[in-house]
Amino acid sequence: MFAGRRLSDLVSIIALIASIMLVLLCYNALPNSMPMSFDSVGKAQAYGPKWSVWIPPVAALFIYLLLGLSSRVPTKFLSLPIKITDENRSRVLPLIYEMNSSIRMLAEITFFVLTLMVIRGATTGKSQLELTILLYATELAIVVTLVAYVIRMRRVA
Repeated sequence: MFAGRRLSDLVSIIALIASIMLVLLCYNALPNSMPMSFDSVGKAQAYGPKWSVWIPPVAALFIYLLLGLSSRVPTKFLSLPIKITDENRSRVLPLIYEMNSSIRMLAEITFFVLTLMVIRGATTGKSQLELTILLYATELAIVVTLVAYVIRMRRVA
């Protein structure tokens, strides 16, 4: 389990750095008006100022830090789907930390895809259907991961 968490953490930091680097490398070439909202087929619906391209990477950094801090919070302050007791603590805590790491990784990938959608939408003006599908897939993966870990926690508790 620990190796899986380390891999998730590595992928998280790579996705976060990639989001920031993508904006840094492309910023000067971007138009003054940026697509900020996309419909279900990836077509831009709303536009914002050029600096708004930083919103997804900044949100990604915030989520990365928030989920990292939540791993260090005592479990009595967390809202969990099961009660942690002295008897089940050794079985449940690793699952909580593993879930947190997996969710953080998927969130960072989601924000990277969103950053890519904004930049590609601004530079090409074309529909981002394939990225929209990928964005929906990462969001679905977050929900499936949460459900799977809750089921696992209930089984070991």
